[in-house]
Amino acid sequence: KAYRQDCETFATVTKLLISKDPLLEERIQKSLRENLRDIGHRCVQELREFVDHIKNSDVEDVDDIVSRGIRDISDF
Repeated sequence: KAYRQDCETFATVTKLLISKDPLLEERIQKSLRENLRDIGHRCVQELREFVDHIKNSDVEDVDDIVSRGIRDISDF
């Protein structure tokens, strides 16, 4: 969900910038791709850390930690 929101934000800002200056489109493309890729890598890393946290947890009720973790994944 966070990745999607970030992508939508980047898309909206990019569209607004290009609507004001169409010459920016070509120059922005590479940077936009790189930033979206970085955000994707960050989200995947956060998910991996969350899964590792669950695997290493002493909590008996995994459903509880999963439900808390899904809301608070950025804390890991």
